[in-house]
Formats: sequence, C-alpha cells, structure tokens
Amino acid sequence: MTEQTLKHHPIMYLLIISTAFLVLQSSKTMANASVGCELQAHSTETWSGIIIINETKTVHVWESVLIEPGTVVKLCENTSINVRGRLIAEGEEDNMIIFTHNNSNEHWGNINFEYPNTGSILKYCSVEYGDGIRCKDSSPIISYCIISKNRDGISLYESSSLITHNTLSYNYNSGILCRASPAIISYNNIFENNGNGITCIFRIPSKDLPKINYNNIYNNSGYGINADDSTLVLRKVNATHNWWGSIDGPSGIASGSGDEVSKHVDYSEWETKEIGKDDTDTPCKNITIVSESEDSNESCKADDFNNTSIPNNKNDQVYLNNFQEEKKVIPSSEAVYLLATLVIFSFYLKRWKIYGHQSIYDDKRSVRT
Repeated sequence: MTEQTLKHHPIMYLLIISTAFLVLQSSKTMANASVGCELQAHSTETWSGIIIINETKTVHVWESVLIEPGTVVKLCENTSINVRGRLIAEGEEDNMIIFTHNNSNEHWGNINFEYPNTGSILKYCSVEYGDGIRCKDSSPIISYCIISKNRDGISLYESSSLITHNTLSYNYNSGILCRASPAIISYNNIFENNGNGITCIFRIPSKDLPKINYNNIYNNSGYGINADDSTLVLRKVNATHNWWGSIDGPSGIASGSGDEVSKHVDYSEWETKEIGKDDTDTPCKNITIVSESEDSNESCKADDFNNTSIPNNKNDQVYLNNFQEEKKVIPSSEAVYLLATLVIFSFYLKRWKIYGHQSIYDDKRSVRT
C-alpha cells in the first residue's frame, strides 16, 4: 500500500473526524441551561446566566468548571455538586455567584469538594438553603462568601482549606464544623447560627490543628467555639484574637459575657471591639502560612488542627456520615471512543506495514525473475 493510498484510506478520515469531535467536546459552555440526570463536566466548561440543575442527585466535575460572575445556580431537592476536579467560582463584590434552591419548598444538597483537588476557589459566592459546603480531604479557598440558612455552613473533614473574609450566619447547626482538618479560619463574621459558631472534634493526638484567629464570633445559640467532646488532646485550639461579642471576652469556661467557649480552646488575648468595624481596623487581604517551627504562637498559620468533633451543646446536631460514597471514576464516553479508535487504527496500521513489506518483497522477486 503506497503512502498516497494510506493518506486517503477511510480509516484516516475516521481518525481525523474523531480527533475534531474530541476537541470540540473539550470546551463546553452552559448558559441559561436546564441540566438533567448525571451531568458530567469535561475538560473545560463555563457556566453563566441561570443554571437549573434538576432530575439528578449530583453534578460530577471531573476536570475543570468555571462559573462566571452573576451566575445563578438553582438546584433541586437533594441535588449536590461533587467536585473531584477543579471548580473556579469567582464572583464580584457587586455581582456575586448564587447557589440556591430551585423551589422555595425544596432543600438541596451541598457543594462537595472531594479528594485531593487543587486550585478550587469559591469567592464572592452566596450559598443558601442547602446542606452547605463540605470539604473532604481537599483544600479549596473559600473567601468573601455569604453562607446562610444551610444545615451547616462549612464542614471540614481532613481538609486544609483557607476560610477567610466570609459571613456565616443563620445556619441550622454549626457555622463551621471541623474534623481532623488543619484549616486556617480568619477574618470571618460568624453569628446567629442555631448551633455552635465553630465545632471542633479531636479523637487522637495531632500536631495539625486549626488556626481560628481574628474572627467576629457572637450571638450563636450554642457555643462560640466548642471542642468539648474531644479526647486525647495534647494542645488547645489556637483561637486567640477573636471578638466574642463583648469587651470582657467569651463566657463558658471563661469569665466574660460573650459567646461561650469550651475546654481545649485557647481564647486568650481576645479583641475588645468588633474586627473590621472601623476603617483603621481593616482585615488583612493576604494571609501568610508559616511553619510552626518559626513561631508556635503566631496567629494565621496553618499548622494546628486535626480532629473535629460532634458538638456537645444546646440545639446542635451534626451529621458526620452523610458523605456519599462514590464509585471509582469511570472514563467518559469520549475517552472510551478515542481509545477504541486508536486500537482500530493501530490494528490497521500494523496490517498496512505487513502488506507494504510483502508488496515490496513481491516486487523484488518479480524484478529478479
């Protein structure tokens, strides 16, 4: 088979068409869309406008999804967004991204960041009327968000998230639930939650504890910070330099009149006025993570949290086993299609080579004879 014949063979056209199809599929945009069951996002996908997610339990994000400012994502009852790749949802101060329910009588699921994904961001987002944000063995950056009227605001499980400059209020349980998570929690407003402001659970001695500094924590129905159910605690949670709603500091095991704190919490050096209320007291824009060896008492560093626990307070309930166990990732149909095409192409290429060598051999024999 000659080179010219190979170039115009039907299999070559099949390979070219397959490649073009995959390129077109690799970048998709959803605008003003109604999404049905088992939506799967591909390599790069952009959401904008009004997105209604219905007839599905989860939205799987295998690779990368970008949500544009001003987008409204409406989710039906028990529908969740499970992020195993990268979710970039960066709104603007006056044009936020909204995650809410599709029907006022429905309660949607949550935004699940699962497995060690990097680069996920929620910034200037509103998350409401669901089960909140859940991070399991992941490290998204959550900043400048309004997280309200959910079952829990943010739940952390073995996660090292940066949580800063958010408002967490009017959630049914905790504003933040930390379990085995070395998270940085700074410059947030955490108030009027029906349970604890922050719940921490420790089960084994750990070096990695959360840093909870420079937050406004007040008027929560339960504790401001509760780590009372923790066991085998060798060190206290660093919760210094917080505003507890009163000039004389927190109550509970402390002697002040602000929100309560439990044992296993270092509440010393509290702030005597609300953080960020005055122009001269503007929260910092950037937080630098330093190692514990440099300064074990320095606030705003991520070396101090491991296990978070079930709250032991009034009104607070925690659902620790609600993460949906997902099956292992199955390759998308496009990947299977590409693999099949390559196998077929390799098979025919091998045959072409054999045929070509045989033709040359026959030609040489005919010349000799």
